[in-house]
Amino acid sequence: MAAVESLDDYEHCEIPVLEEIGGLIKEITAVIANFILLGLICLGCAIASSIYYSENTSAQYFEFGSDASNAALAGFLTFW
Repeated sequence: MAAVESLDDYEHCEIPVLEEIGGLIKEITAVIANFILLGLICLGCAIASSIYYSENTSAQYFEFGSDASNAALAGFLTFW
């Protein structure tokens, strides 16, 4: 038997199914990472909205008829 000198000798041994699965796993990982990032952004906005709503600012005079009755509800509605 001759020794293998390079991987070019095994070009006929490709396994396309495994390559497709590897590509699918990369795509799923990217989607999961994007959902995690989206959740963190929503959480940050909800916290900021709750803090902003709890402060006594002129927004209370100009934003009449808001959906939230307290800061926690404002944060929840922002997150939702």
